[in-house]
Amino acid sequence: GTYFTVLQPGATQHNAMVKFRMPTPPTTVVAAGTLGAAYLDAVDSLLAKAGAAAHQKQVSHAADSLRARRREGGTLFVASCGHYLQESMQGDTLGSPFRPLDWRWDVAGKLRARGGGAGDGMLWFGYGGYDCPNIEVASTFNAAGLRVVVVADRPATEMAPGVAFQLPLSWRMPDAGAPVPFPPGAVAPTASVDMAIHYLWLKRRVGEPK
Repeated sequence: GTYFTVLQPGATQHNAMVKFRMPTPPTTVVAAGTLGAAYLDAVDSLLAKAGAAAHQKQVSHAADSLRARRREGGTLFVASCGHYLQESMQGDTLGSPFRPLDWRWDVAGKLRARGGGAGDGMLWFGYGGYDCPNIEVASTFNAAGLRVVVVADRPATEMAPGVAFQLPLSWRMPDAGAPVPFPPGAVAPTASVDMAIHYLWLKRRVGEPK
């Protein structure tokens, strides 16, 4: 069985029925090494796009925006709609310019508890655009007065209220890099890789004195 990303139609129903066993009759066997090679090719393509000079210039602009918040006395928060990066950031605080925020419930309450408010910065990694598929955070961030740098795969054509900068990611749906000859048609997601390298770049660049 293979899970669908939550952004795919019918994903919730499909994922609830997934059974981790071989289907009957057995599907075509995928040749050894095929999936790994396809996944690494997909990751390599993401890295090439992320490393392009024009994109790196945008990364620098995003870092400048966040650095300006801190220079003016604001606290910098970070959160991610992607599960892998969100969990990784929670303990990644040593020497980091960011304070991780768990957005999964009562975002406004957590911001208040941590002293977050007007003039502070938020580095936010969206999934399928600014917001998450199962929760909307844009209005909460805006109501709190945060200046948000949005890093997402679908930048809005118009800047949302409170957004200081948008940094586009290159991954696209379906969030998988290796094709398979059975539903859902592809496995091995790449979005977390795209998000994680941008987080590491921005963490380093914002933390550097300039």
